[in-house]
Order: sequence, then C-alpha cells, then structure tokens
Amino acid sequence: MVLLKLVIAILLILTSYIFEKIKDKLPYSLPSKEGTNFLLFVTIFRLLPFILIFNICQFDARSDVQMFYDSALSALKGGFVYRDFPTAYSPLFPYFTTIPLFFVNSPKSILFQMVMLECFILWGTLKLFKRTENSILTILYLLLPTTFVFSVLGGQEDVLMWGVLVVVLLVYRFNHSFFWVGVLLGLGLLVTKFLLILLFPGIFIYTKSKIKFLAGLLVVGIPSLLFLYYHIQLDFLSPISQANDPRLPNLWSVLHVLSNGISPFGPKWLNWFGLFTILFGSCFLAFKYRKIDFLTFLPNLFILIFIWLMVIQQSSLTNYSYNFMMPVVFLNYMDFSLNQKIAFFIFNIALIIKPAVWWGQNMIYLHHWTDLLIPINFVEFSLEITVVIGLLYLLFFQIKKLNVFLIDK
Repeated sequence: MVLLKLVIAILLILTSYIFEKIKDKLPYSLPSKEGTNFLLFVTIFRLLPFILIFNICQFDARSDVQMFYDSALSALKGGFVYRDFPTAYSPLFPYFTTIPLFFVNSPKSILFQMVMLECFILWGTLKLFKRTENSILTILYLLLPTTFVFSVLGGQEDVLMWGVLVVVLLVYRFNHSFFWVGVLLGLGLLVTKFLLILLFPGIFIYTKSKIKFLAGLLVVGIPSLLFLYYHIQLDFLSPISQANDPRLPNLWSVLHVLSNGISPFGPKWLNWFGLFTILFGSCFLAFKYRKIDFLTFLPNLFILIFIWLMVIQQSSLTNYSYNFMMPVVFLNYMDFSLNQKIAFFIFNIALIIKPAVWWGQNMIYLHHWTDLLIPINFVEFSLEITVVIGLLYLLFFQIKKLNVFLIDK
C-alpha cells in the first residue's frame, strides 16, 4: 500500500506540473464554461478512477469505509446510535450513510457517496470563491495526493465539515443572518463530527449578533440534546473518548523522540492542554480580526483551528488535513512561490505515506533516539517531522495573510 500510494502521488504531481506549465494556454477561465469544465474535471479525476479501481479492478473499500458500512447496517436495521452500535461520529452520520445502501448494499456505495459529496462541496467552494483561476485550482485540488487518496481510495468524511461551512457562508452571503449561521452549524454538528464545535467560541466572540447566533444554535441543540438524553442518557458523549488514544504525528510525538523520551506523550492532560490552546487561540483570533468581513474571517479561522488541532492534539490523524485542504488550495495556492508549491506537494506526499508506514508497523510508538537506528523507524519519524513542519508553516502563512487583511482595514 505504501508503494502504491507513492506511485499515485508521483503521477498526480507530474500531472499537476504539466497543468501548471500549460494553464495559460487553456481556455478554461471563461465563466460560461465553468460548469462544463467542472463536470469534465470531476469525471476524469474522481469518477473514472473510482470506476477503474473499484468496478473494473474490483478492489475492496478500505480505511474507515468498512466502519461506516457496519454502522450504517446497524442503523438500517433500526438500531439507536451509541446505544445499539458504536460510532466515532455525530449522531445522524450513520443514518446519513444508509442512503446509498438502498441502491447498492455494499461498502463501495458509501465510498461513492463520499466521493460525490466531495464533488458537491467543491462546486459550492467555486461558487463561494468566485475567481478567474477557479478551473485551474479545481484541477490542482483534484490532483493533490491527499485529496485523491483520502477521497477515492479512503472515502474519508472529513471534508464534510468544510462542506458545512460552505453552506453557512453561501447562506450568510445571501441574508447576513447569524441566526441562520447558528442553525446551520448546529445541523452540521449533528451530521458530521463534534469537532465542528471548536468553531463556535470564535464565531461567538467575533459576531456582534451574539444573541441571534446563540438562538440559532439552541433551536437545533436543545431538542437534539433532550432527545438523545431521553433515549441514551450521556452515551452520546462516547465519541469524545476517542481523544484518549494517542496518534501520530503531532508536536508531542516529535518532541518525545527528540528529547529522548523526556517530553511527555500519552497522558490525558495533554489533551486538555491542547483543547485549551485551540479554544483560547480561536477566541484571540476572533477578537483580533473582528473587523474583517465574516466571509473572509470564517474560512481562515477554520483552516487555522484544524491545522493547530493536528499540531497540538496527540489524538489527531493525518486525514484531518482533508478538512482544510480545499480552502487552503483556493485561498492560498496562487500566492505560493515556486519553492512553496514544491514544499506543499512534498507535504502532501508525507501526509498520505506517513499513516501507511505507521499502520504497516502495527502502529508502534517511538520513544528514544536508539529507536531511530532501525531504518523503517527513521523513515517513519522523518515523515512525522515533515508533516509537523508543514503544518506549522501553513499556520504561519495563514496568519500572515490574515494580517494583510487587517492592514487593509
């Protein structure tokens, strides 16, 4: 699997390089052609690879898709989430994934559902960021190793959280109502992951319409909490326990090895410390950049929160990068220098190779310098450092862009 992902990543990057070279000669920037081009791009870079891999070559759905399928089957049989079957996701997610099973009862149908949802979210992102470079950015996004692997091969759902924000921002652009921001975020929280709640404090600090925002959240939240508590008491909090399991890579796992085991890695207090820094940082950013337009502020807040989450939380996974890769491409890629674009692709390769190497080693944890004397451990740790450095660089790049917006104000 490591070799396959590496080959796919190299082919995707070479294709991206070709598009970069010829992009000025292509007539893709015409607004009247945007819909046609989009359908062409997602057909070539999403639908055809899916058909080739899972229908023609008959590969089985892997990664979390099998877990999605098991939960969806239980939900389809009338099971109650968290009580009759476990899930690491929000309460409505298992029921949402039953939809494709009515047509084809297979894990592959759920994977196809996730691929299609990514395409819809990508279309919404084009409508949100109306730019003349939209077509080339669409191609580059579809060709990124992370997005291709996490979407086509992995069927990951993380991009759905960005999809919620796309809906929120498109509706806000129409009515400028923070009540509907609250309602839509509340609904999004029920369908995707509880991680979406990390955005709420920052939005609350940012907006002057605090009562309306809270009212929107409570309209959805109170009935949902009462319904869940009535049926399963506090079992709906079970996904939070996932944070107790340390994963790789993050700042703590890197420092643990570099300090020869002195820096802690694994204790629960690190999770609480990480959560505190996320919430404090979110509120600080909201206060500092409160004069920036909401349509600009919220995508940047989303990117910064989830980048920092990957850096500081010892339970984070590399697939969390799928959360923010779409807005990163549409907001930042055209501002990258040549060296930054090269570094961005290297970062992408590390994001998909790192978990494959780690899982291939039965998810071992490195503790001391001597562990690096084993070649595969050294490779794995090098990938860890590459990912963490890439995340920190993106973090500071995003903050720098926000500061430019602030100066313009």
